[in-house]
Amino acid sequence: MDFQSMANENLVLIGEKVILVPYRPEHVPKYHEWMKSPFLQEMTASKPLTIEQEYEMQRSWHLDENKMIGDVNLFFNDEENSTVSEIEIMIAEIPTKIILQ
Repeated sequence: MDFQSMANENLVLIGEKVILVPYRPEHVPKYHEWMKSPFLQEMTASKPLTIEQEYEMQRSWHLDENKMIGDVNLFFNDEENSTVSEIEIMIAEIPTKIILQ
């Protein structure tokens, strides 16, 4: 797959308080540092990876045509109602972390 052929390769979403950009290799060191946090590991059901594994994960996410924007998880916890779900959006910078409920 040619990276340049991806529809969202250069997509940037600009909001009033946030700018979302594609996860690129230059973001991996900071993401890797965030994911050393036991709290974030627990919240994202993640295990620590080596920096090399993080780069491979970034590449995998980059090539995935079925991805969502950001680190987003969707949980369908109500077995009786499949139209209800919980969404988790990770904002890992401690000063800018927002908890939405």
